[in-house]
Amino acid sequence: MNTQLLRNLAEHANQLPPKDFEKLDYLIQKTRMYTNQIYGSESSYHKTLDSIKFFPSYYYQGSYDISWKTGCFS
Repeated sequence: MNTQLLRNLAEHANQLPPKDFEKLDYLIQKTRMYTNQIYGSESSYHKTLDSIKFFPSYYYQGSYDISWKTGCFS
């Protein structure tokens, strides 16, 4: 059951359209919920999830697209 939930979540993440912030927010919330259910609220996975960024630290031409793609497939 848990494996299927995580696979389904990964599939949705890989199909996330560029800059679809509504779906990104939904996936982040779902990921946190599943992480809490499966591993508990004190899991180190939360720290790992927080380290995934979908926005650049500094701007240069194309930086948002690169950050989005890297974050989606990290």
